[in-house]
Amino acid sequence: MTKISSPQAGGCNWIAVDDERKPPPGKAVIFWVHAARQDEDDQGRPIVHDVSGIHTGEWRVSEHGNYFDCHSTPCADVESVTHWMDPSAPGAAAAAPSQAERDVLAERRRQIEEEFYTAEHDDDEHERGELAAAAASYAVAAAGGDYTADNPPVMWPADWDFKPGKPRRMMVKACALLLAEIERRDRTTQQGASHV
Repeated sequence: MTKISSPQAGGCNWIAVDDERKPPPGKAVIFWVHAARQDEDDQGRPIVHDVSGIHTGEWRVSEHGNYFDCHSTPCADVESVTHWMDPSAPGAAAAAPSQAERDVLAERRRQIEEEFYTAEHDDDEHERGELAAAAASYAVAAAGGDYTADNPPVMWPADWDFKPGKPRRMMVKACALLLAEIERRDRTTQQGASHV
C-alpha cells in the first residue's frame, strides 16, 4: 500500500502526533490516518484497499492504551495516526470532510462490502458505462419524477434492480456510483499505460 508521508491539505495547522503533542483526550479533532482494509477479490485472493486520508474522530485514553476513535472509518482499519488538527484551527473547515463526503464514501464502502462491487467486479462486469448510467438514473430520480422499481429512468441498466428512495439517499448513491466509475476508468487508463 502506498503511504502518504504527510497531510496533503496545504496551509492547514497540522500537528505531528508524538509523545509530547497528542490531542486532548475526548476532544473531537481532525486526523490524518494511514488505514487499510483487507478484502478478497472474486477469486478469493487477498487484496488491500488503501483508505488513508483525512478523518474525524476523538483521541481516547484507556487502561489498555491510547487509541483513535474514528467517526468515518472503522477503527480496525487504522494503522497509524500521524497528524491531527483542532477543528477550530484556520483552514480546518477546508481539510475536514463534510457529512455529504463521508456519506458518499460510506456508501461506496457499503457497495464493496455488502454488494461485493469490488474493483475486480466493476472492471470485469461494468465496462460499458453501466455504473455511470446507474448514477445518472439515481440523480434524475432524485430531481423528481414518477420513478418506481418497475419504472426506472430510461438510462437505467437492463437487468439491474432500481431501488428508489428519498432524494438525498439517491443522490448519495449516484455520487458513490460515479466514484466507482471514475476509479474504474482510472484503472483502465493505468493498465493501458502499463502495456505501452
